[in-house]
Amino acid sequence: MNDIKLSERLALNEIDINPSSFKPLSLLKRVHYRAALNWLTKEYKMSQDASNLDKVHFLLELFHHLCEVEDWENASKVLLGRFNLFNGEELGLQLGIWGYPHLQVKLYRKLGKKANSRVNAFCLFGIANGYRLLDDYLLAQHFYKKASNLFVQLEEKERGAWILHEMGIIEADQGRDEAARTYYKEALALFSKIQVYKGIALALNDIARVEANQGNYAALPTSW
Repeated sequence: MNDIKLSERLALNEIDINPSSFKPLSLLKRVHYRAALNWLTKEYKMSQDASNLDKVHFLLELFHHLCEVEDWENASKVLLGRFNLFNGEELGLQLGIWGYPHLQVKLYRKLGKKANSRVNAFCLFGIANGYRLLDDYLLAQHFYKKASNLFVQLEEKERGAWILHEMGIIEADQGRDEAARTYYKEALALFSKIQVYKGIALALNDIARVEANQGNYAALPTSW
């Protein structure tokens, strides 16, 4: 059995739960906050052969209690947190990697639109990623597009461009070359605007592949 003290072993230091602020709250909110504080600070034992979901059970409980008191800022630090326990991946995305995309979608939907716009953009991306893992490409593309648009609005154009590029890949994988080319060109425009040369090169390469697949050799891009 391994002793794990969350406050020492995990990157949860940014979560701010102050017991002195509990008194004015309703009884139900105090109960949830005390439960959250307990999961945040307690030591507990975990067997060597614990499942992946068991390993993050305390994080899921912490997220649940923070959502119950509508503490969306702290809840976002849990779901979007990158923890050493699983190689620094975002908790919500890691759930999908482990084979729990339904849970991934559920948690991102729970947090989405509750915190600030940047958190919402990450939630939209997480929802899209979950639907992609579930092979629901229509919903995946819907939420990827919303995420891309929001990141661009937030002046995080590179994130928005990479999402558009990924949307092109999804369309290409489904054999929809016209749609793929549209997304690749949108990504190329953004990459060019902010001079992300790796993105420019990849987008040009993918556009060229689509044109070649369709026999449009005269349309192959030679520059941007």
